[in-house]
Amino acid sequence: MNPELSVKRKNVPVSIIGLEYSGKTTFLNWLIKQRFTRPKPTVGYNFEVLEVANMHINIFDLSGHEKFRENIWKNFVQSSVGIVFFVDSSDKNKLKKSAKWFWKVVNEWLQEIYSEYALLFIANKADLKNSLDLETIIRTFDLYKMSKYSNISFQIFKTSIKEELNIKTAFQWLVNKLNSITKNQQVDIHALIISDKFSNTLYSYDPHNISSDHELLSGFVNAISSFSNELLGYENLKLVRLGKYYVLISQEQSYSVAIFSLSETNLPEARRIIYNIHRKIKESQKKILSTEDYQAIVEQFIF
Repeated sequence: MNPELSVKRKNVPVSIIGLEYSGKTTFLNWLIKQRFTRPKPTVGYNFEVLEVANMHINIFDLSGHEKFRENIWKNFVQSSVGIVFFVDSSDKNKLKKSAKWFWKVVNEWLQEIYSEYALLFIANKADLKNSLDLETIIRTFDLYKMSKYSNISFQIFKTSIKEELNIKTAFQWLVNKLNSITKNQQVDIHALIISDKFSNTLYSYDPHNISSDHELLSGFVNAISSFSNELLGYENLKLVRLGKYYVLISQEQSYSVAIFSLSETNLPEARRIIYNIHRKIKESQKKILSTEDYQAIVEQFIF
């Protein structure tokens, strides 16, 4: 393993979201088969891998039904680099609900992690007679506000998958942005420590020898975190400055993850790494994880 942790960029996650019947799975099928299909409604999610521009794009096509919007969208969106948001431009009755979920994604979920994202907005079904014009959709969704989000590369296209209108152009925009975001993006992280609530080290990666005693380091991290909670109130994710290091600490009920970095510019990607580590630990079928289990989880997101 290299002495610098890096976000693993060979597999780039992309989530396709939007209300039901907006064309998400039709779009995914077009990417795979290069032709228009009429798929059955998605239950849960579909998953495909595309190899494009020296990237393996892991595409998650998420169901648009309410229970899936509420229960699975957030985890997938926050761990993605690219998000494709679908809107049925011919269904006026769903625009307000769709706009509500769009801004929930942008204002809450993406700003909670505050990493860099590519967000492709697709106003689909342009071939239908009652399809709204692009200006109406932009106005209804207040998409002019997107210019203030510095961590999101944003573009909107009006498309028809059936007639292949703008589909290739829209996807190429996404590929270019993903390539730009992920290209040569190294996260100079000097150490990563996972410890339990009793300050026992569950996993440590310390190539720069920040400490010869990782139990002591875990205890120090947990003490700093507890002091911060008492002083400022409980926060799941906190940032402290220890000498020359920025330390990002994220707590769950039974364990914490801490990342040490010399540069403030690494923090957005450090947040993504921590978020994904938490997600994978929660998804694990094992009640008790070994050091090897933690290492396998961490190595999914670093070189």
